[in-house]
Amino acid sequence: MLKNFLFFILFLPLVSFAQLTFKVNGVITNQDKEVLAGVRVKIQDQKNATITNNDGYYSINLKPGNYILNFSYLGFKSINVEVKVIDKDIDLSLTLQKDLQQL
Repeated sequence: MLKNFLFFILFLPLVSFAQLTFKVNGVITNQDKEVLAGVRVKIQDQKNATITNNDGYYSINLKPGNYILNFSYLGFKSINVEVKVIDKDIDLSLTLQKDLQQL
């Protein structure tokens, strides 16, 4: 019984840490500082994605690790950003540039 209790106490922090996620969030705007609603935010090589709301705000929860986030919006140049999630939330606000070749 004491063995089981000690095992539980010693390994509980490891299990808890393994399930932690941190928030990567921000606001996406254009060159005129206008918010962009509907920008697609996708994690490269994963199915996870979200879009910005009417205020240009997005939020995505990630476990610690290295990621590449792709920000794309029709009529604007896509941006890939490397993100390293360690032990805290990350504010990642960006400005997208118009893609004159798409217009």
